[in-house]
Amino acid sequence: MASPENMQLTENGGTEIALSNTNSAVSNAEHSKEESQPGNTEETLVFFDLETTGLEKCCDIVQLSAVCSGKIFNRYILPSKSMSAGATNVTGIQVMDGILYLRGEPQITYSLQDTMTAFLKFLQSLDRPLLVGHNIWKFDGPIILGAWEELSMKDQFAECVTGFLDTLWLAKEVIPRTEVSSYCQSDLVQSLLKKSYEAHNAIEDVKSLQELYSFLKFTPEQKQKSQFSVSQLESRISLQPLTDRKVLFFQLADKLAMQDVSLEKMKLTYEQDAESGLKTLFQSLGVSGPIYIRLSEFFKQQVAGSLTPAPT
Repeated sequence: MASPENMQLTENGGTEIALSNTNSAVSNAEHSKEESQPGNTEETLVFFDLETTGLEKCCDIVQLSAVCSGKIFNRYILPSKSMSAGATNVTGIQVMDGILYLRGEPQITYSLQDTMTAFLKFLQSLDRPLLVGHNIWKFDGPIILGAWEELSMKDQFAECVTGFLDTLWLAKEVIPRTEVSSYCQSDLVQSLLKKSYEAHNAIEDVKSLQELYSFLKFTPEQKQKSQFSVSQLESRISLQPLTDRKVLFFQLADKLAMQDVSLEKMKLTYEQDAESGLKTLFQSLGVSGPIYIRLSEFFKQQVAGSLTPAPT
């Protein structure tokens, strides 16, 4: 559920934080940097996961969990939106009368503001970590970046991390499709680690993901191909209106984003040279075909719409 399998991308720890309860505890275990595979440099890895009110783009976060060696972050968030029936069925989380329950047990909850502030401090206590998650290019990344944006904390977040690594991409790089039933995290854990766990509980997801990552054998090149920056993720999010309108196909949108081509960059290119600006841009990126024609028409309609007088 990230970019297509064959997409070509041409295009020591800090202070320990003690939070106020077991759901939001950062353990007092000694923190050490995560050691990467042979041939890679040492770095700090934070494995993270979200549970949300649903699968739509505007869903709310209801659980944010992360682990970094011996440090653990876990908080439940009281959402402003209702839990979808599907999300409740998968996660066991439901909200009734202002109380969040996990499989019938009430949980201590926090506001999104308090949770994201605490998580930012957690990240800042580390040495510019790499955030690792499964299928985060498509889902968790846009959701958490949207939360940072909503709270006007995106720049602070971007300054304290080196970027992201999607283990879905990494698994597709190193594991033949014939060896696993699917690239779903729970199936990978079952196939490779020969064990099961409480999937769709964010804290259990990140613990198992950390173990899965340690099991995978990969080259530095394969690891690099599975990483992306905050700006690349921002570019991909900006292109979503074009994929929604089928102006761009998903694979091309992913490729453009990995080359830091955003909607705004294409719009500026069109405005500077409506006749051939986009054609020249795509040629420089090695993208052939009539895509620039569809984009030129899209921006032309946008300009026309912005110039249309409002009805009286």
